[in-house]
Amino acid sequence: EGEKLEVTKKVEVTIPVPSGVFSEDNLFVKHIHNGNTYYYDAELSGDKVTFTNPNGFSLITVFNDNRSGSIKFKDSDGNRIDTKKYNISNIGDKLPDYDEKGYTFKGWVIDGEVYDTFTEELLKLINGDTFTATPKLIKDSSKPSHSYSLEEGRVDRDDEDKEEPVV
Repeated sequence: EGEKLEVTKKVEVTIPVPSGVFSEDNLFVKHIHNGNTYYYDAELSGDKVTFTNPNGFSLITVFNDNRSGSIKFKDSDGNRIDTKKYNISNIGDKLPDYDEKGYTFKGWVIDGEVYDTFTEELLKLINGDTFTATPKLIKDSSKPSHSYSLEEGRVDRDDEDKEEPVV
């Protein structure tokens, strides 16, 4: 019947595979565990596939996937910060953080959509190409401060456009 094995450390797994089924390049393992999908890099040596599994055991699929692409991250002024290359093993990875004083970062705008995590959808989009990402920023809200100046014949508020007084 077997014994339940609780995996709490990374485990290197080697699986015998039929000869000629997989190529050495772009070899990955798809692992579905507790409702999450993980992708690991794998190596082919002879008729064996080896990979490291840090997430416990359950359904595992070995496959080749040549899809890859790059994302060019730019700051809010359009200056390049970094360009990163992604493939299927990056699915689920958080995209880089971004910080700008006075704003809250909400993710990266890539081809009109906002992403904070690398997804299967994003891999399909960038496959074979380089896409530009710009930060989605929301201005931090602060309590409005108002000051008033009372002079004869007019009232000025610093939170409105000022107009000349009517005489």
